[in-house]
Amino acid sequence: MSYFNGKVAFITGAAHGIGFAIARRFHGLGASVVLADIDTAAAEAAANALGERALPLNLDVTCRESWATAKDAALAHFDTVDILCNNAGIGPDGFLLADVPPPMYHDIMRVNVDGVFNGIHTFGGHFRAKQAGYIVNVASMAGHLGSPQMGAYTASKFAVVGLSEVLQAEMEPYNVGVTVFCPGVVNTQLGERALERGGISIPFLELQETMEPEEAVGELINAIESERLYAFSHANFQLHVQARMETVLDAFSHKHEF
Repeated sequence: MSYFNGKVAFITGAAHGIGFAIARRFHGLGASVVLADIDTAAAEAAANALGERALPLNLDVTCRESWATAKDAALAHFDTVDILCNNAGIGPDGFLLADVPPPMYHDIMRVNVDGVFNGIHTFGGHFRAKQAGYIVNVASMAGHLGSPQMGAYTASKFAVVGLSEVLQAEMEPYNVGVTVFCPGVVNTQLGERALERGGISIPFLELQETMEPEEAVGELINAIESERLYAFSHANFQLHVQARMETVLDAFSHKHEF
C-alpha cells in the first residue's frame, strides 16, 4: 500500500505547475489534499479537477495570520494534516546581482524563504505532538549551483536547502520525515510570471532540458517513500554538483594547521 493512502497533505502554491502536479500525484495515491494558493479561484478550479478529497484554501505564504487561518480550516475539514509541502515560490529576476532592484530581491526572499519558514512554524508543533508526519520543502538545483542572473533566487534556494538539512536533524527524534525537492528546469509558468513582475530573460535557462511537472514529481514520490532528504529530477546536473563539491573539498587541503 502506498505511503500516501489515507494521509492528508497540505500543499502551498498548489493551483499551478509543480504544486498542482504534487497534489494530483498525492491524490492519485490515495491522499486527501489541501490546495492552498494565493489565487483562490485557481485553487478552486484545481480542487474541482481532482474531485473528492480536495479542499481549496486561500493562503498568502508570507503572512503568518493567513497560515493560521488556513491551518484551522484544514484541520476543521480533515481533522489532521500528515504532510506539509512548502512549494509556493517565485522565479529568478534575471538581473546581475549588483543590479537587482531591492524590492524584487526582498520579494523573492519573503516568498521563497520566509514562506517556507512560516509553513514550518505553523505545522512543526503539530507534527511533533503527533510524533509523525512529513515535510517537503521545494528548493531547486539553484540551491546547489550558482548561475549568473539568478543571484537572489539562488540565495533563496540555498537557504531552503540549509533549512531543510537543519529541519531533518531536529525532526528525526519526533519521527517526522523531511525531503528537500531540487528540480531542474520544469515546464511551468514560473519564468513568465517573473517577467510579469519586471524580471528579464535568462538565456542560460532557455538552453536547459525542460521536464514536465508530473515527471519531475515522480522523483519526489520516490524520495518520500524512501525517506531520503534530497530529491533531484534532472540527472544531467550531477556532474556540475560533483565539480562544486570537489572544489569545496579541495579548499580544505589548503587549510592552515593550528
